[in-house]
Amino acid sequence: MKKLITLLILVIAAAEISGQGEWRQMGNMPYPVSGGAAIFNNDLKTPKFYIIGGYSDSLQSAVNWIQEYDPVNNIWKMVGAMKEARYLLSADFYKGSSIYFGGNQANSTIKESLESFEFTNINPVVKDSKPTFARNFSTGHVVGDNLYIIGGNSSISGVTLPYIVEYNLITKEESIKFDLGSADKPEAHMTAIVKKDIFIFGGIYNGIKNWIRKFNITERKYYYLDAALFSPRAGGAAVYNEFLGRVLIIGGYDETNSALSTVESVEIGNNDSIKVKQFIPMKFARKNFMAVNYQNKIAVFGGRDAKGEVVRAVEIYFDTTMVSNRDRTEELPTSIKLHQNYPNPFNPSTTISFDISKEQKISISIYNYLGEHIKNLYSGISATGTHSLSWAGDDNYGNKVSSGIYFVKLSSENFSVTKKMALLK
Repeated sequence: MKKLITLLILVIAAAEISGQGEWRQMGNMPYPVSGGAAIFNNDLKTPKFYIIGGYSDSLQSAVNWIQEYDPVNNIWKMVGAMKEARYLLSADFYKGSSIYFGGNQANSTIKESLESFEFTNINPVVKDSKPTFARNFSTGHVVGDNLYIIGGNSSISGVTLPYIVEYNLITKEESIKFDLGSADKPEAHMTAIVKKDIFIFGGIYNGIKNWIRKFNITERKYYYLDAALFSPRAGGAAVYNEFLGRVLIIGGYDETNSALSTVESVEIGNNDSIKVKQFIPMKFARKNFMAVNYQNKIAVFGGRDAKGEVVRAVEIYFDTTMVSNRDRTEELPTSIKLHQNYPNPFNPSTTISFDISKEQKISISIYNYLGEHIKNLYSGISATGTHSLSWAGDDNYGNKVSSGIYFVKLSSENFSVTKKMALLK
């Protein structure tokens, strides 16, 4: 009887679906690819997606394309070209530009290059050249001025690369080189950075994995976590929204399915508590696709289906709970109260006030509508009383941000509260 009860609990847990919303097909890619990289630029007057590189079935080869998609007007453009074709590359957003590396072809003469282009002038340039960039199947994330490179195979014969590298985009130095044994370095993994942790999901090495592991950037330590995905998977995508506090593990493939439509939600709480739930599946099974946060939504492009054919459909997931969670007034202990900023809407600056009835450590940060961290206004011990801070509509680097919706988040050890703000120029 005990075994039966345990089995029923597991079945109920596995059947629980998180999220309230749906995946919607939002047209098709005119030049569909798999194994490219996607970036969303919200700094432009009209926010746009950029799809970089990938493999084209129509050409039967990797491509050097830079495609631009305007979701507001539903317009696709071919706006540029990389110096060489790249497939299974990594890319991220950095100070008004795109940076990318890896995925070079066997005959490439610039396998070790880190390239970049500005969105206002799409003319790719080589920023640096090091063996650490010569990777396939790796992932990369920018945090501040550092690029974190995780995993992947060296595309240079006979060269073994560290599993995790911290590369400073200003000094061009590799300040972290962390390695593991082969069995702990799966390919086609999925990664996301949550605060100071790089979370690594699944991948393939002597079988497809369902593990969840992390590398703490500050401690420079690697952790084997007890939590695991419901199903082993590789070749999917991990998309994290810092404001929402969860990672979506999307698509990929497993031992029996060459492409998956299933999605899992990983909620990371205080004290590293992790809750994994089944999420609403996509309409189309995909692997080696491109996925990115998009103004409270998740956008998915391209990839390959179970028949090995490229997927033309663009899917966007919109979860109504994302909006309601941002707009709700949370019940907090009487020791903390965040007031609505004034003025609101504002230009060029606004005042943010809060009450603390018990001395404690807090942080106050600004986020944009994508959930991306914009500026840290305060972090430290706050004394009892009413306090006020001013935000001048700038980011951590002093750059003025564009008009739009922003959120101020006040966090303590156990609680957090947010308020919506509107910057009008």
